[in-house]
Amino acid sequence: MKGYSVAWDPRATIDVLSARARLGVVRAAALDEELELVRERLSALPESAPRAWLRGQWSPTIRKLILSRNPYHLYYAVDVAAEEVVALALRHERQRSPKL
Repeated sequence: MKGYSVAWDPRATIDVLSARARLGVVRAAALDEELELVRERLSALPESAPRAWLRGQWSPTIRKLILSRNPYHLYYAVDVAAEEVVALALRHERQRSPKL
């Protein structure tokens, strides 16, 4: 069975680059490793994370995955028809939720 493709929105790419710059070389490498595991998980199980709480309500389309090894949350959307997962934002657990 072919998995979903996983794409990164430009805003999410900037979030990852910003996080890597703050973390330093060793911790950035650990984040990269975990994001690769997350990519594999989302490709196989795109709807495995719960829906995100954004702007005072549960989002019908956006999901929030809490990373297990790093203090970050990945916000993403699933396009079932296109069999694609789109990473929308990466936020530190202490940051506010993104405005998506």
